Amino acid sequence: MYTLKPFYDDFFDYYLNKEESHKSNRFHVDISENDKGYLFEIDMPGASKDDLKVDFIDDRLVIKYEKEENKEEKEKNYLRRERSFSSFERSFRIKNADKDAVSAKLDNGVLTVDVPTQKNELQKTIEIK
Repeated sequence: MYTLKPFYDDFFDYYLNKEESHKSNRFHVDISENDKGYLFEIDMPGASKDDLKVDFIDDRLVIKYEKEENKEEKEKNYLRRERSFSSFERSFRIKNADKDAVSAKLDNGVLTVDVPTQKNELQKTIEIK
């Protein structure tokens, strides 16, 4: 008799497994502002430091995630091999960021990026001598 159990196992593992929740197409970001700049808190469950990259390109903070996984299981005479590659990124425009003072930390599945800002005056009056 044919059984669909392996299909159901894979289906529920993929959609309900909390360890796999980082495989969505984007990550969720909380952004707060204080008197020193901006604080980004990004949920990255299951991610390691090696999976993440934080860059400043022009006036954009770019946060990238890339992960490649290989999984191999042997059951009786059956060999199962799966490969997956996940990659996504988000960017945020920050005109007055102090790029040299930006810091990032990954702790318990949360990436925290602190972006200090510089006072950027849009208008300056020049004294005439």
